[in-house]
Amino acid sequence: MKQLVLLLSLIFLPSLCVAQNAFYVWQQLWSSNVLEAVCAEPATTLYPVATVVPASGTSTLVQIPWNEVAATDHRFVPVIRIPLQAFNRNDLEPELVRLAHALKPFDEIQLDLDCPESRMNEYADLISNLRKQIPQPVLSITVLPCHVGNRSFQRLAETVDSYVLQVHGLAVPETFDDPAELMNRKTADRAIRQAEAWGRPYSIALPCYAYELNFDPTSEKFMYLTAEGPSRRRPTLKKRIAADPADLIDLVSTFQTLEHAEQIIWFRLPVKGDRLCLPRPTLCNIEAGELPMSGIECVATAISPTTLELALYNTNVIHATRAELTFTWDKPSGAFDLYQNIDRKQIVPGQLPTTLSVDLPAPGQSVKLGWFSSTNSPKTTVNLK
Repeated sequence: MKQLVLLLSLIFLPSLCVAQNAFYVWQQLWSSNVLEAVCAEPATTLYPVATVVPASGTSTLVQIPWNEVAATDHRFVPVIRIPLQAFNRNDLEPELVRLAHALKPFDEIQLDLDCPESRMNEYADLISNLRKQIPQPVLSITVLPCHVGNRSFQRLAETVDSYVLQVHGLAVPETFDDPAELMNRKTADRAIRQAEAWGRPYSIALPCYAYELNFDPTSEKFMYLTAEGPSRRRPTLKKRIAADPADLIDLVSTFQTLEHAEQIIWFRLPVKGDRLCLPRPTLCNIEAGELPMSGIECVATAISPTTLELALYNTNVIHATRAELTFTWDKPSGAFDLYQNIDRKQIVPGQLPTTLSVDLPAPGQSVKLGWFSSTNSPKTTVNLK
């Protein structure tokens, strides 16, 4: 297949030392922004999702523009995503063998399987059988904290060359007020200690993204979550959860002290316009051990001698869905016009608004609020929700 014709520059030896932290590239539609982010990133290892195995039928490979990315110095490790429904396929083994041969130009492939703890021995059997039939010399898998704490884990770990410990995950809350978190620090620390105790080569996947949880506006019961694509247009109660940057900084520092951890893999590569992922400059700060600033600013621009235009800029915030703005004006009376998508509640004609509510723009983007007849910028307080 044409998309699998690769130049030799895509393939590196598994032992090559990579200076930069690695990234997952989880988009299944490679837009120009995804390609730009991949090409702009300094040489590292990238883990693009290559396919998602369906519950039945033939898996379709993601259309990755290999000719374009061949110009980079990245090492690529394609990931085969295996949902739990696909794990139940009677023909899963031959389907994975077929995919491995389709991806044979790569020196390594990775399996990302939703494996229940009760089926870890079954997973180990599957991998043992695969190793005899696939052309790749290196095979890795992803695992969760609950896996490395299971007594069956050693057998699973010994069937692969290395594994990726994903310290992030989500227990879906039933209602809006139920607690939810993307990464529990105690769970992450315990899992890393257990991984070190097993003594097998592993990497650590850290989250630089957020989940957007959507709840029914009436019952406040959970409906669905958004992880990458745009939110559905149906009105919902929204809550975003992201990892604490301080925890990420601590884990990056902890990584330097570990004996068996080989690399950090960020999930996922920041792409321009991605509203649920930290922008690259913010992630650079975290990698350098620096806490990022809040990243929300309301800016006034004079558009005439007596008129201001207000805009809300978002530098790096991914954990909030809306911004509640409070204004204090030198002269509260005046004309104004609010632009689209601005909540117009509590607006009094002839009085400059003192509160506005607006959907938070994506990191690195801004939204214009409206124009206001004032010669002085208002004092502004931003409350994130």
